Amino acid sequence: MTLGRARTELKSFVDLLQGVRERVGKPTFREIEKFSAGHRRPLAKSTIANKLKLQSPPDWDFVDAFLLSCECYARTAKGRALTPSDSTVIRDPDTRELTFDRARWRRRHDRTLAILEKQHEDDRFAAQAKLERDRRLLPEQLPPHTRRFTGRGRELDDLDRLLGLAGQTDESGEICVVHGTAGVGKTALAVRWAHRVSKRFPDGQLYVNLQGFDPHGAPLLPAQALRGFLDAFGVPRDRLPATVADQAKLFRSLVSERKVLVVLDNAASVEQVRPLLPGSSPCRVLITSRVRLTGLVAKEGATELRVAPFPAGDAGDLVARHVRDERVEREPGSVAEMGRLCAYLPLAICVVAARARSRPELRLADVVAELNDEATALSAVQTGDDIESDVRAAFSWSYRYLYGPAARLFRLLATHPGPDITVTAVASLFAVDLATARSLLDDLAAVELIEEHVPGRFAFHDLLRLYATELGRDHDSAAERAATRGRTYDHYLHSVHAAALAWDPHRDPLPLSDPLPGVRPDDVDESHTALSWLSREYAVLLAVARQSGERAWPIVWCLVDFMHRQGHWTDGGPVLREAAAAAARVGDTEGQARMERGLSGLAAVRRDRAAAQHHLQTAMALYTAAGDELGQAHVYLELAKLSAEPEAALDDAERSLRCYRAAGSAPGEGNALNAVGWFHAQLGHLDRGLACCTGALRILEPLDDVAGLGAVLDSLGYIYGQLGRHDEVDRYYRQALALFERSDDPVMQADTLEHIGANLRAADRPDEARAAYEQAIPLYEQVERYAEAEAVRLLLDEFDRERRHGA
Repeated sequence: MTLGRARTELKSFVDLLQGVRERVGKPTFREIEKFSAGHRRPLAKSTIANKLKLQSPPDWDFVDAFLLSCECYARTAKGRALTPSDSTVIRDPDTRELTFDRARWRRRHDRTLAILEKQHEDDRFAAQAKLERDRRLLPEQLPPHTRRFTGRGRELDDLDRLLGLAGQTDESGEICVVHGTAGVGKTALAVRWAHRVSKRFPDGQLYVNLQGFDPHGAPLLPAQALRGFLDAFGVPRDRLPATVADQAKLFRSLVSERKVLVVLDNAASVEQVRPLLPGSSPCRVLITSRVRLTGLVAKEGATELRVAPFPAGDAGDLVARHVRDERVEREPGSVAEMGRLCAYLPLAICVVAARARSRPELRLADVVAELNDEATALSAVQTGDDIESDVRAAFSWSYRYLYGPAARLFRLLATHPGPDITVTAVASLFAVDLATARSLLDDLAAVELIEEHVPGRFAFHDLLRLYATELGRDHDSAAERAATRGRTYDHYLHSVHAAALAWDPHRDPLPLSDPLPGVRPDDVDESHTALSWLSREYAVLLAVARQSGERAWPIVWCLVDFMHRQGHWTDGGPVLREAAAAAARVGDTEGQARMERGLSGLAAVRRDRAAAQHHLQTAMALYTAAGDELGQAHVYLELAKLSAEPEAALDDAERSLRCYRAAGSAPGEGNALNAVGWFHAQLGHLDRGLACCTGALRILEPLDDVAGLGAVLDSLGYIYGQLGRHDEVDRYYRQALALFERSDDPVMQADTLEHIGANLRAADRPDEARAAYEQAIPLYEQVERYAEAEAVRLLLDEFDRERRHGA
C-alpha cells in the first residue's frame, strides 16, 4: 500500500461529508456546533474545522454527530430538505422522517480507517527500520572547548544537578537555560560542560549557534536549525516535511528513544527555541542566552542558571594562563587590577591578556593604565580583527535589541555616578512615573545590560558604563545629559534632606528650592526608615556629591551626622574635604562654614584637637562676618566640647547658650544649658550643674529631642555619681542608653555603657559591670573607634587583675 492511496481514500471520505453539508444548505461551523449539542458527543467549531480540513482523520462519533447536525439543519427554514433520491438517505421506521443511512456511512468510514491504519502500520515498520539504520549515525557537533578554560567549578556542578546528571532532585529537569551578560562566558561554560558529560549521551551531541545576538545578521530561523539536526541523523533533503511544525515532529520522533545532548547556543527568544526541543525523552537540552527565556521555565519546566562575572581569584588565574611569562610573577598587583578593570568578564580578560602577551615589551602596569583611562578602556578590550572577540561589539549586540525609551535610559544611566540605582531614582532621572521606570529597567535586565543585584536596586559594571557613555555622547545632546544630572542631583538632595530631618527633627533645615519637574524624592519620614535609607544610599550619595562640584556641600552636610554617629569618616572624609574646597573656591560662605564644622568633627575623631579647633575658628569667622547668630551658637557649643580646660569649655558653653537664646532656638538652648551644667559638674560645682541639667531636661522633654535628652540624662547620671547616689546613677544612665538606642547612635551607646560599668564597679557589682563593658567594645568597633575599644579592654584586664588579687 502507498501513502498516496491512503491520503486519497481519506480525502474522498471527507469530500463526501462536505457534500452532505452542501446538500442540506451549507450550515456554518457554528450552526453545526449548535445542532450537535444534544448528541452524546457535542462538536466544537475547532474540531469540525480540524476534521474537514484533513488535519486529523474523523472518528465515527464525529461522523455520527456531524450527520445528526446536518439532518437537524435540513429541517429548519434555512436548510434544504433531504430527499429519498439520495442513496445515503432513508426513512426512519419509527419517526417516519428522512435521515441518513448510518449503516452505509459506518461501512464506508470503517473501510477508510482500515486503509489508514494499514498505512500507519507500514509507516511504523519503515520508521523502526530507519531508526535501526540511523543508529550508526552518531552526531558529534560540539565545538572544541578552550584549553585556557578557568574556574567555574561551582557552575559545572550546578549544571550536573539542574539537568539531573547528579541524581534526580526537586530542581532537576530536562532543559536548562544558562543566561548572563555579554562576555561573561556562557558559551565557554556550556561547551566545557557538554564535553565533560558527552559520554553520558551515547546517541550523540547536537550543537547549533542560534545567532540570537549575532553581529552579522538576523537570528537563525528554527527551520534552519532543524534542517541541521535532521541532516545529522541522515534524513535526506527530499524527505524533509514542508512545515516547521512537521519538521519538529520528525525531529522529536528521531530522538524519542535516544539519549542525545542538545546544545542551543546564543538563543534570542522562546519562539526560536521551542521547535528545537525534544519531547519527553532521555535527551537533555542546554540553552545559552542573554535573556532569561522565562516562557520555557513557565511552560516547559526549564531550570535556570545565571552566570556571574568571575571571582577576583579566577580572573587573575585567567590573566596568568594567557600572558604566561615572568610579568605575572613580577607584577601580581597589575594582574589583579587587569581582572578588576575588565569587570571580571572572561571575554574582556582574554582580549586584554592576549594583547599583553603579544606585546612582551610592555609592563602589565602599562596595560592597566590603558584600562584606567576612560578614553582608551574600551579600545583596550577590542581585538580589531575578530568581531566575536570584541567586547564593545558584544555589548552592541545586546543594545540593538532595545527599543527607543529603553535604549535612551541605558545611555542616560551612564550619567548616574553611584554604584547602583533604585526604581524611584530612575523615575526622577528619566522624568517618568514609577511603573514606566520599572518596566524600562526590566527591559534592560532582560538583555543583561543591567542587573537587579538586590531587590529594587540595579547596577551595571564599569565597562558597560563606559559603553553607555560613548553611546550617550553620540546620541544625546550635552543639554539633555546635563538636565539628567540636574534631576539626579535634585532627587538625592531632597531625599537626603528629608532623611536627615527625619533622623534628627531638631537639626537646622536647609533652605532648598523646589525640585526640578519630573523629580520624585524618596518618601523618608520616620527616624528608623531614615537610618535604613541613609545606610542603603550612602555610597550613592557620596558619588553624587563628588559629581556635583560646588553644589556638593548641601548633600554632604545632610550626611555629617550620619558619618559621625555611624563611624563613616574613612570614606566620607575625602568627600567632605572636596566639598569644603569647592565651596571655598566659589565663595559660598554658608557652605564653607558648614563644611568647616564637618571637618572639625573629622579631626576630632582622629584626636587632632588643634586641627578641629582651627576648623571651628574658621567657621566662626565666616558666621560672624555673615551675622549668623545661630551658626555662632553651634560653633561655640562645639568648641566647648573640644576644649581640654573645663573653665574655657564653660565659657564657650555659656556663650553658646546666650547665642541660642538670642536666635530663639529652644533645642539649641536645651543642649547648651546641658553643656553648661556638665562643665560646672566637671569643675566640682555639683549643685549648679544639677540645676542647669534639670533645666535642660524641662526644655527638651516637650520637644522630644531624643539625642539631646539622652545627653542630659547622661550628665545627670554623672552628677549623681559624684554625689554617691549609685541607684539613681544607674537609672539615669539606663534611660540615656534607651534613648541612644532609639536614635541609633552606637558611639553614645558605647560611652553610656562605659559609664554604667564604672558606676556598677563603684557599687561593688562586678559581674554586671563586666557585662556592660563587654557590650561597649563591639559598638566602638562598629564605628571604627578602635582606641576607645582598646581602652575598655584595658579596663577589663585591670578588672580581672583586681579580682585575681582579691581572690
